[in-house]
Amino acid sequence: MPASYLMSWEPKSRRWWKQYKGKRYIVSCRQLGAPETKEGSYQMANEWWRARQAAIDGETELFDGRHVHRSAIDMMAFRRDWCLANDRPEEAEVWSRRIEDVRSMPNEANPYTAIVSPVVAERLDYLERAGGSVPAEMDPLDLEFQVGDGKVWHRREQEAETIAL
Repeated sequence: MPASYLMSWEPKSRRWWKQYKGKRYIVSCRQLGAPETKEGSYQMANEWWRARQAAIDGETELFDGRHVHRSAIDMMAFRRDWCLANDRPEEAEVWSRRIEDVRSMPNEANPYTAIVSPVVAERLDYLERAGGSVPAEMDPLDLEFQVGDGKVWHRREQEAETIAL
């Protein structure tokens, strides 16, 4: 089945645009967290446009069954963008993949499991070998904050908010 493009592609700028109701809307592949190619980014551009169009047309419910996890996606997008701004493209790519994983999760899934740092498993293994443990039902965000890199990311978010002020 051929690809369906809801927006127009600008190859030199590696971005998408759409003229709608007398206004031009533009989104870059970087903003989308997508590969900087037409083929690699058109699905995310289509998704972005559907949400944007719904907002323009006054629809308040932007959830399409896949974006009920918006707060988790926003948290991961911050981490991806921070990595890009701080010359960590490999980490940024990991966050981009996790965002895609969360976008495809069913509504009832816990999207915060995708935020848990890879080091958590290693640290939990060490803790277990040392005779310690954490409750099995511990919330993924609490686990990330206590055992993973959650404190580091929390500090970075606070610094970003301070700079924005």
